[in-house]
Amino acid sequence: MRLAPTASCARCLSKQTLTLQIRLLVSLPDHRASSTFRTRLRLFEHAPPNRHGTVLPMTRLGIVSDTHAHVAFTRQAVIAFSEQEVDEVIHCGDIGSAEIPPLFAHWPAHFVFGNVDHRTHLLEAAIAETPHHTCHGRYGQIKRDGRKIAMLHSDDQRRFDEVIHGCQFDLVCYGHTHCAKQERVGDTLVLNPGAVYRADPHTVAIVDLPQLTVTWIEL
Repeated sequence: MRLAPTASCARCLSKQTLTLQIRLLVSLPDHRASSTFRTRLRLFEHAPPNRHGTVLPMTRLGIVSDTHAHVAFTRQAVIAFSEQEVDEVIHCGDIGSAEIPPLFAHWPAHFVFGNVDHRTHLLEAAIAETPHHTCHGRYGQIKRDGRKIAMLHSDDQRRFDEVIHGCQFDLVCYGHTHCAKQERVGDTLVLNPGAVYRADPHTVAIVDLPQLTVTWIEL
């Protein structure tokens, strides 16, 4: 574990306390190694202090889309998110089958429906059965680390345009096109993570908050 060299708060935290947190995280099963612990540990490793010497909060989001019921490819996304130590997952639609949501059981996760998600009652049931998973229907929004985030599939072009041009969100996550892309629309970062199925290459995206830095991962 590497501490931020200039963070005064890191000096305030004793080595014994930090070591105890690491040991506690490692000793827990994967499903118990919650985002709270991962965020707390990475907070001291990566986050810069603010002007008061306090480390700013930091959340790492895993953004995925267009899994289209393909379990094997989706497992690759799950492995990537685990390696990148994400804290929370956003799925931007075209989930494809009820087999997909449980694959993300290690994290709090948010799901929206896409144009091929026809059996929504089965998807809703699968999402509801997994703790800390939320089904947002066709559109959802959350707030993390002071950032307002919207998620939708974007097949409804009118609604998509309203969301990205509405000046209400810091980050809009979408899918549907199977093309990885990020752009700025005013002050809003508009992000498509690409697709897990029918894309070359298959990709997911990692977004670090509150900085809104994006990392692309090829599967």
